[in-house]
Amino acid sequence: PALAQQPFEPDSNYNMLRRTSKMVTSSQVAMHLDNQEMIFYYFPDDCEFLGIDDRTPEGHQPQVNIKIIKRPDS
Repeated sequence: PALAQQPFEPDSNYNMLRRTSKMVTSSQVAMHLDNQEMIFYYFPDDCEFLGIDDRTPEGHQPQVNIKIIKRPDS
């Protein structure tokens, strides 16, 4: 949720969530290293999420968990 905040002017390049005539944020990735997880946020109105291409070798247990979160368009 903190990635979707816009603390600067709406057209500012410093905002992590961009909604201007020239820039649109379609997805964001955050890492929570203490929990060994990667969080993928996507905005369904701005992109088409096709899923995960899991290339983990047979019998190997992943070290990092992946969370997928569909965000309402902001």
